[in-house]
Amino acid sequence: GDRKFGGNAQSIIRNRWIHHTSFLWDYDVRNMAYLKLPSRVPQYRLDRDHTDFVCRMKDYIERLDFVEKTVMAVGKQFTMKQVNLEDIDSYVKGESLKSTRLLTMEELEEAMAGTTQNA
Repeated sequence: GDRKFGGNAQSIIRNRWIHHTSFLWDYDVRNMAYLKLPSRVPQYRLDRDHTDFVCRMKDYIERLDFVEKTVMAVGKQFTMKQVNLEDIDSYVKGESLKSTRLLTMEELEEAMAGTTQNA
């Protein structure tokens, strides 16, 4: 409907392009006061305050269900494989651009488990 629990962003610099989606699993409503208003307001916003159109994703789907469905959906479009932390550490220590960090399935599940404990 008229509420959202995620947003997209992208960056295009020379020969690098990244697009990502952030999901708002949970939040403290008091922190919404810190958000700045965009210079160009999207149509869906309709001059509403953040608290009038943002919602918590956890109110609409269980954590495990979200993780399983996300992994399944991503797997339909991309080749996925589980990796060991040691493999990630050796990659991070290399000469690659260090603007992001790859999470293992265990790290993702652990992070998601922490959000339900804080609910």
